[in-house]
Amino acid sequence: MAGLTLANGDCLSISGHRYTCAGKGPGGRYLLVPHKGRSQKYLAAEELLDLSESGKIELHDASDYYREFPRTQVNLSSISKDQHQEIMMRCFYMNEMDEYRCQGGKLSEKPIASLVLRVHKKYVNQCKELGQTPPEYPMSESACRRWYRKWQKSGGNVLSQIRNPSGNRHSKLSIEQREIIAVVIDELFLTNDRRPVTAVHELMSAKIDLENRSRLRDGLKPIKTPSYNTLCRHIRKLDLYEVLKNRYNNEYAYKMTRHQRCSPMVHKHLEQVQADHTQADIYVDLGVGVLVRPWITLLIDSYSKSILGFWISPDSPSAQTVMDALRMAIMPKNIIELGGEPEWQWPMFGLPEELILDNGKDFLSLDLEQAALELGISLTYSPPRQAFYKAQIERHFGAINKRLLAKLPGQVFKYEPEKHGLDYPHLTFDEFSKIFIQWVTTLAHRTPTKSGDTPMQLWQNSIQKNGFSGTGLEEDFVKLCLSKSSHKRFAIQPDGIHFNSLVYNNEWLSRYRNQIASASSGRSPTVEFKWSAANVGLIWVFDEKNHSFFPVQAKDEMAHERSLFNHKVVLRERRNRKKANLSDSSYHDAVLALDKTVNDFADNKGLNKLPAKASRYIRGAPSSVLANNIDTNPAQPLNMPKKQVNSDPPTQDVSNFDDDLDDAIDDIADDIEL
Repeated sequence: MAGLTLANGDCLSISGHRYTCAGKGPGGRYLLVPHKGRSQKYLAAEELLDLSESGKIELHDASDYYREFPRTQVNLSSISKDQHQEIMMRCFYMNEMDEYRCQGGKLSEKPIASLVLRVHKKYVNQCKELGQTPPEYPMSESACRRWYRKWQKSGGNVLSQIRNPSGNRHSKLSIEQREIIAVVIDELFLTNDRRPVTAVHELMSAKIDLENRSRLRDGLKPIKTPSYNTLCRHIRKLDLYEVLKNRYNNEYAYKMTRHQRCSPMVHKHLEQVQADHTQADIYVDLGVGVLVRPWITLLIDSYSKSILGFWISPDSPSAQTVMDALRMAIMPKNIIELGGEPEWQWPMFGLPEELILDNGKDFLSLDLEQAALELGISLTYSPPRQAFYKAQIERHFGAINKRLLAKLPGQVFKYEPEKHGLDYPHLTFDEFSKIFIQWVTTLAHRTPTKSGDTPMQLWQNSIQKNGFSGTGLEEDFVKLCLSKSSHKRFAIQPDGIHFNSLVYNNEWLSRYRNQIASASSGRSPTVEFKWSAANVGLIWVFDEKNHSFFPVQAKDEMAHERSLFNHKVVLRERRNRKKANLSDSSYHDAVLALDKTVNDFADNKGLNKLPAKASRYIRGAPSSVLANNIDTNPAQPLNMPKKQVNSDPPTQDVSNFDDDLDDAIDDIADDIEL
């Protein structure tokens, strides 16, 4: 008959009681050693099989038959050298006890005493081999069993072998003292007044003194004032978050107690790009007597810490500025066109995989989301109030304001407002842009990072490892994707599309207008288009029939490649010049003189007029000739010789005139002489 086979050290439960197999005993039966105070069992394989079929046996792993928790790793560096030696000795004893119990050893007095002697001799030999001083006496059998119980209860944790500190551990303060300390901390320390501990202790001493006066009158024992160190010890036991929350606010408590976190991990260039804005700590002159603090939009590669693109604008940041900076980041850069020098190198460009933005309104734009979708860029918005998510770009902003702009003319002086006036020297907008490009190409990309490599070296190493970063996209396609929609339909007038005080027209637009004019029901056809604030001289009109865009430039060639801000400046200057010319006193004098001349002429010539319609159909002569021969005012003829019209019938044939024309001539006023 087949039976249940066990191996030496196997652990099993019989009716809920655990046993360990210690091999085979007399008669080939298995010796089962109990874990707790029960007698040993000798069971044959057939008996074990019967118990297993009846559901009374459950097998367990032999390694955890005595433990409730797994072993853990600990750090003993903070323990003194003497205690460390004692702990190592106890752990040696406990490992030997584990082997002893796996072999079925009992925990009675005599077997443990003989085991302790054997373990002591083995430990002495090990200490001699390692050059350590061995203990003089072995561990007692009662201490061995006591430490082994702690070892089992902790799941084999080394910290269980540390001796508990001796001495009086309870508080020496009375109940009244503890109550007063708790009330003082709650009412005086945990308040928005933020009193120091010294002031709190003085108030506590005054309150206790006042209480002792009343207690002495009642014949009670006075309360001893706790020391300053005692009060500090009770305050240190408080939770730091609760202390800061009550003394300051929730936001400050969270900021001071939160765990430090970092930006998401990246492994190659363009895997993640961070975008953000900042207002430069400098005033620049726009050339029209206006001083502004420009806004800088940066795009930083998280892996190499290099600047992929930027956009400087005097206007407040928006999604359009992000798209302008993104266009610079995607396409190769021409330093000469940007206003730099030929020796400045800027090889960083490419299409980012992920763009990290914050939750500002300037980043929440349908145009930006649509552009990212068309270009295959994933937009990720950082958690609110967590600047560490974009630590690299925040660090660059600090370097710009504290290093680059520290000595430039027009720097913002918080405590010297007089330096903000027009008399103080300032950089022009173009000068500031050129200095910023020079800082990016010659200094920012050559400053070593924490790893010791510069952003230029990290970028080049990543390209060699992961491949070239080129996008393969045409520049016109990138410009089209990163343009904003018109958000409403504009009419195509006979001369073109009117937008931003400009007129856009070309041959393609004229042909498209003729194609869709029939479907507009007599009105001017309307279209949608895209445009960019970086170049108001160009729009992209959407062809609804072919589902494509085609470019249309402005008629004014001076508006080509002009930004929206510069275009507004130009329009403002035109309006100012027009207003100045119209308000000139000589112009007003000319207007009055002309008006006087016209009035005098009208008074002298009278008000009777020849109906123009009738004069065009006078028989015998064209209207241009008859107009010179008609005396519109018999009383005062024109300053030219009066010509009499011959009353004889005209020599030319007038039979082809319509009868209605004859009727019209008959209705001419009697004062007209033919």
